[in-house]
Amino acid sequence: SDSIASSRCGTARRTLPRRALLGGRPVRIGASRAQENEMSEAKRIALVTGGGRGIGRAIALGLAEDGADVGISWVRDEASAAETVGEIEKLGRRALAVQAAVEAPDQCAKLEAAVSKDLGPIDLLVNNGGVASRRSPVETTDPAELEHLMRVHALGPHRLCQLVIPG
Repeated sequence: SDSIASSRCGTARRTLPRRALLGGRPVRIGASRAQENEMSEAKRIALVTGGGRGIGRAIALGLAEDGADVGISWVRDEASAAETVGEIEKLGRRALAVQAAVEAPDQCAKLEAAVSKDLGPIDLLVNNGGVASRRSPVETTDPAELEHLMRVHALGPHRLCQLVIPG
């Protein structure tokens, strides 16, 4: 299918073209055409943080439709994560949901280890998980909130990249 409908995206409200999300198929940044073709024909293992809902769910399902086995992380919504795993498995792909908050380095390591053990070495990493800020004015923003946002949106994804790249 050329689009991912909102009914499959959980909280997403509009239909998103697959090519806008995935460029038609997942590729490594900086990969040559030969490397892209080789990877598109090989069995792929993907990890999508925040893959149980919204855009993360749409990405996870799109990767599964393109032939990848997919691991997803979740923090609070176990039911949505389980539903996403079920949808991926209906597509004939293997799937795993792991409760892990990417803001914590030890949970990043737990997530990478679980996906690698159950599905195989991770080929594709989608750092999608995130949190919303309270949108406080700069002068009243609690430094702890800013630190939390940086751990979730920058330090956690960086740590996952460190763990996945050697594989």
